[in-house]
Amino acid sequence: ALRAVQRVLKSGGCLVCSAGGRNHLREMESLVRPFVPESDLGGNPERFGLENGEDWLGRHFSPVRRFLYRDELVFHRAEPVVEYVLSEQGINQSLGEQERQRLVALIKQKMVRAGVFRVRREKGLFIAWKPG
Repeated sequence: ALRAVQRVLKSGGCLVCSAGGRNHLREMESLVRPFVPESDLGGNPERFGLENGEDWLGRHFSPVRRFLYRDELVFHRAEPVVEYVLSEQGINQSLGEQERQRLVALIKQKMVRAGVFRVRREKGLFIAWKPG
C-alpha cells in the first residue's frame, strides 16, 4: 500500500496518517480478550503502528515526522464503556448473547469495585514526504 501511495503522490507531496500504539485502549482490550481472544483495539507489532510506523514509512518517504498524542479516557459509569466496546463491529459480531451479557456484567462489576475506569489512549500522527 505504501508503494502505491508513493507512486501516485507527486514529488514533494506528503502523506498524513495516524496509528495507534501498543498501549492504546489496552484496558478495554483486557476486558474483551477473554471473550474475543483475537480482539485488537491497540497496537499490533506485526502491523503498521505508532512504534514501527516511522520505519515503515521511511522505506518509501523522506523525511518522516511522528507526533505523539497520549491521554486517557475516564469513565464514571459502565454504560459508555459497554457502548464503546460493542461499537467495535468485530467484537460485537463475535459475541453470542450469553457472552455479551457476561461481558456487560464484568464491566459493571469492575465499575462498582473501582468507582472509575481509566483507559489509556496512545495515538500518533505521521507526516511523510515524497522526495522531490
